Amino acid sequence: MSVDAVLLNDWQGVARASDRAEGSVLAASLLGEELALWRAGGRVMAWRDRCAHRGTRLSLGTVTEGGELACAYHGWRYGEDGACVHIPAQPTVAPPAKARAKVFRAREAYGFIWVSLGEPARDVPPFPEWDDPTFRKVIAGPYEFHGNPYRTIENFTDVPHFPFVHPMLNADPDRPNVFEDFDPELPPSYREARHVFLANIAPQLQLSVLDQVEQPRLVALDTMNYWIEGSRDALVEVLGRIDILVINDEEARQLADEYNLVRAAETILAMGPSVIVIKRGEHGATAFLGDEVFTIPGYPLRELADPAGAGDSFAGGFMGHLVRSGEHGPEGLRRAIVAGSVMASFCVEEFSLGGIRDLDEDRIATRYRAFQALTRFGDL
Repeated sequence: MSVDAVLLNDWQGVARASDRAEGSVLAASLLGEELALWRAGGRVMAWRDRCAHRGTRLSLGTVTEGGELACAYHGWRYGEDGACVHIPAQPTVAPPAKARAKVFRAREAYGFIWVSLGEPARDVPPFPEWDDPTFRKVIAGPYEFHGNPYRTIENFTDVPHFPFVHPMLNADPDRPNVFEDFDPELPPSYREARHVFLANIAPQLQLSVLDQVEQPRLVALDTMNYWIEGSRDALVEVLGRIDILVINDEEARQLADEYNLVRAAETILAMGPSVIVIKRGEHGATAFLGDEVFTIPGYPLRELADPAGAGDSFAGGFMGHLVRSGEHGPEGLRRAIVAGSVMASFCVEEFSLGGIRDLDEDRIATRYRAFQALTRFGDL
């Protein structure tokens, strides 16, 4: 099974510490790897759940008084480092060097047993509240369900759905605004930013951030249908103070109350921004640069794994190119739109950050040239 390197090299909680008593062996599973968890001398161990002899599950075995793990089939005994130290059928013969169990990194912390199947760059995530007596700790689950792990993480961090899907359990549907009392305050270094991207959040908060930036050279903004419908006045106010609006086609139609995208762009440009970039999903993007119009197709992909994050990666590539190049005219904006499209095309090819995490400039440049080739044609 192919496993994302981020998950492979991170720490994952696999069992409660209380589930595995001293001298016992517990079976567990992590990312498709079957594990045998055991403890000797106060130290927790996580091994591949397979004896080197006949493949019997080591989780069926026992821990000896000497602190060794004994296989339930032929009694082979393994030391804490995973090496076989005794073969009962050949007690006078030293076990072969290859007779070893696969050992993974394991830690016990915060009431859980944590395992990493790879090479973790850091220790188990800190949880200082665990030792704070003013906090009440409740360990729930585990719960079994069928779902993509990235979608699961996204669901856990999607706080705004709590009041509606779990009313009165961990949120109040009558007070769903988790940003109700949020008042962003920029640190001094951020106030000197020359390039500002106001990501998708309440227009009132976008205005608050913009008020704190001293002399921005270029300001771009993202928004969505929720703010267009529910905070239109504040959105129109912030549109009057920005240079570039990044928006998708349905949102552009909603904001302008006009289905035709050309007329919709004209209406939005009259609200203040000098440039509007309209994202059209798999069909590419269209930009209205004052009197010029620039359209780029979507990159043809054989496989689309996950469209989540395409808009954010587009914005990151777009703004990143503008900052790096320093060119904000029509030609610079055209190249920035292609750069954003390049990043979005990589993003959707894999789940989560998988498509962009290990990108290098050569791969980005190659796909940029592929975009150029998509619209190259000669004279009629």
